[in-house]
Amino acid sequence: MKKNQLAERYVEMSREFRKRMEDFRGIDGALLDRLDMLQKELADVFHDNNKAVKRVQGYAYQATKSTLFTAQELSQKAPVEFQG
Repeated sequence: MKKNQLAERYVEMSREFRKRMEDFRGIDGALLDRLDMLQKELADVFHDNNKAVKRVQGYAYQATKSTLFTAQELSQKAPVEFQG
């Protein structure tokens, strides 16, 4: 399963859990607190991962832009002719 599919499934299951919260009221409070804590930690990890992905996308965009600009400069300085 891909990361985004896992994230979507997690959100779906989390919503279902919250809808059924009354069904789980008899469960040990410490277990529910731990689940809530883990949920918050996972949300933080997703947030951090998304920030990292955006940073990498920015770096890749800048690198591609720089490479294309350099290729354009080089082609203007030393044109290449193709015979065909």
